[in-house]
Amino acid sequence: MRRNFIKPLVLRVALLLALSGSISLWAISAANLSKALDYPAGIIFITSEGSWTLKTGTVSGANIKNVPSAGSTYLEGKAPDKDSPQKESRFRFKVQGAGTLHFRYQVSLDYYNDSELCLYMGNYEDGCLWWDSDTLDNSVEPGEAWWLEDEVYFGGETYTKEAVFAILGPDSEYYEKLELDAESGEKLDGKAWLDKFVWEPDEDMHILYFEPDPEMFPAFDEWEAIYLESDYDNVVFRYTTDGSIPTLESPIFDPYHPIIIEENTTISVCAYEGNTKIGEPVYRASYQLMTSRPTLTLQQEDFSDSAILSFESKTPGAQFYYTRNNQIPIRLADGNPGENTFTGNSLTLANDTVIQVMAYADGLAESLPVVQNYVKQEQPIHNYEVDHNPNNQYAYFDWQVAFTLSAAEGSRVIYEINGVRQEPLAGGSTIDPVFNETTQLRFQAQQEGNLHSRTVTLNFYKTVQDITLAKPEQPGWHLFFLPGEVSQGTSQGLIQNLQPFAYDSQKKGYARPKILHGGQSYWYFVANPDNFQEQNFKVAPVALDLQPQVWTLGYFAGQESVNAWLWNLNLNKYREANADADIGAGWLFKQK
Repeated sequence: MRRNFIKPLVLRVALLLALSGSISLWAISAANLSKALDYPAGIIFITSEGSWTLKTGTVSGANIKNVPSAGSTYLEGKAPDKDSPQKESRFRFKVQGAGTLHFRYQVSLDYYNDSELCLYMGNYEDGCLWWDSDTLDNSVEPGEAWWLEDEVYFGGETYTKEAVFAILGPDSEYYEKLELDAESGEKLDGKAWLDKFVWEPDEDMHILYFEPDPEMFPAFDEWEAIYLESDYDNVVFRYTTDGSIPTLESPIFDPYHPIIIEENTTISVCAYEGNTKIGEPVYRASYQLMTSRPTLTLQQEDFSDSAILSFESKTPGAQFYYTRNNQIPIRLADGNPGENTFTGNSLTLANDTVIQVMAYADGLAESLPVVQNYVKQEQPIHNYEVDHNPNNQYAYFDWQVAFTLSAAEGSRVIYEINGVRQEPLAGGSTIDPVFNETTQLRFQAQQEGNLHSRTVTLNFYKTVQDITLAKPEQPGWHLFFLPGEVSQGTSQGLIQNLQPFAYDSQKKGYARPKILHGGQSYWYFVANPDNFQEQNFKVAPVALDLQPQVWTLGYFAGQESVNAWLWNLNLNKYREANADADIGAGWLFKQK
């Protein structure tokens, strides 16, 4: 019996060629795919089908010799034979997350019959991401420039993507042989080459977002709705709120029903794609309940020029930090107030103030600041005329005072007449009383939520005591004492008739007064007593207050412990008064 030595010999030669990297009898392994494409980080190669071969060194078998490869390795694929439907020579790989696949390639394929190098997900018809087809000719750049470079972006439709690189063989259904241009050196090798895969993750795409972001918004007021969001459409979240690590038994987050928290809470989350955990082992976000925001209470008494602003919080033991200049309150790490910040449960307000106040309690976050602007009300609109003279605003009158008081829109005015409370004036209303007797008015504007105006107190004094300045017996300088205040009209009349002089204690000399005041003495000169007209008028009496150890030009009526020097018209000089017999105007000195 004769043995056939040729067949074993052929198989042995083919095996040696395959081991040398020149031909491929079987599908290339995932390890060799990775090696051929330079061990790209982030890419997991799975399987290959068809004629893909790991090549080493420079590119051979192309129209240009000795094209360099990255890392001295590259991948060469051979197009399948023509068929319909088209056959594929392909390999599969996986990437996780979004990112960009960078690669370089070259093709020498029957483009006329739809042979091409392509990249797709799922199936070619629905998921083609990229393709190219062409032949090589003499116009192809030599050396490193022989390679073409391109990139494909993988988005967030799924977290894990399985993609296919394939060479489609020619379509035989309407096949026509490709006519090559020999003059340009066009050559059809029926091959494709791949090299230098690089996976660039998209750093802006994330498996999990906590909303609100605990880094930016770690504290919440009263309650918070927590959302778990992803840039990937197929990611599912399981979570816990008790500090434990989530499992497949933990609740699944429902985006239509956020996690509601009302106390200090740490949310633990595991991300799943199907039943496979992805990303970090556990994602955690901690949120801290804020101290309950302060409530502000403004307390003001009627006719008070200031108010008490007090703070309260629903949180027991809360401390309050506030500013008066519209600055956010600052609580230092040691609990002390920061710049322009004060502590306390209340403060006094007297003028326009913008308050910011926040509360803090141990174990909780600071409350949100409460901002309140307190405006000091303007004094009520008021006007008056004395003794029928609209230009007379003097406090002393002989006949009457006509008064007008108005309340601005949005406010009210409280007022008293001689200490008797009257019905408040509503906004936009006016009263116009007439006073014929000595009267005291007190009034104030008020508005809810703002500071009362400063209290206005006006006193009008009726002149009631009759005074007669009789004709002097002899000519010369005379000194008379005014025992009370006079009206503006009376003052002007006396100044016009008497041309008096008063002593100016600051200037230490005599000057003509512009108005006469009760309790003071005045010099006047009479040249001829027969021509002097008797002066009759009324005054509102005032008490003479003598300061001790000070000389005062006043009226002596026999007061004890007072030394008096009265003007003696006969002697034309001052003479010490006799306490039992003399009265009149002069210089007085009160002992201690």
